[in-house]
Amino acid sequence: MRQGFAQIASAPLEGIINAADVVAFVLIVGGAFRIILQTGAIDRALMALAGRLKSDSDSHGDFQRYSKMIF
Repeated sequence: MRQGFAQIASAPLEGIINAADVVAFVLIVGGAFRIILQTGAIDRALMALAGRLKSDSDSHGDFQRYSKMIF
């Protein structure tokens, strides 16, 4: 089956239209992730977790309990 120039030129646009829900999802998730990174929420959460694990491992040695909660 041979394709004409018009069909070849319009194929990318038709592909994007057919995948509009996926494109929208990726843009929304990417935007949300960007906002979370800019607020520093992930950095603060990781630092808080590291502080808890450090203080607990110094006094109790209870790292396995926290690792099971995370994973």
